[in-house]
Amino acid sequence: MRLFSILLTAMVMLGAAAMAQETGHRFAPGLVEPGIADIHDQLTQRGYNAGPPTRMVTPRLRRAISTYQRDAGLPVDGLATPELQNQLRFGPVVNARGAGGAAVDPKVSIVQHHLRRLGYDPGPIDGVMGPKTRAGIAAFQQANGLLVNPVADDALIEALARR
Repeated sequence: MRLFSILLTAMVMLGAAAMAQETGHRFAPGLVEPGIADIHDQLTQRGYNAGPPTRMVTPRLRRAISTYQRDAGLPVDGLATPELQNQLRFGPVVNARGAGGAAVDPKVSIVQHHLRRLGYDPGPIDGVMGPKTRAGIAAFQQANGLLVNPVADDALIEALARR
């Protein structure tokens, strides 16, 4: 009987692991959507490209999770888990890195997104304040009668969001 119990437990654990790989998460049924949405938001705030807001695990979200896990020195499995959510909420802050290892600024990512939406070329949406992002900000500010000051701050984000 004990052997049967051990085998049954092992089968359940293997089934849960396979299901997590298939669905991309290990949340309890009632916590799936809010947990995944929170992980998405936490990654986006840290500059990881998790894609548009979602309540399901998409390929882009899995890549963002894997990149975060690698940057944070965690085992890389790309899964949205309660443990990952806790790490993002309560663990040390780990922000994404841009090309060449430059620190990613989430505000710059937001500005780049708005600039692209409005038809300005900010270069890649990578959260790094490069020459194309600065030029895009300056062009937007000039076209809208604003003081030209290519800094990604709350005032700029508000001005971009209003357009």
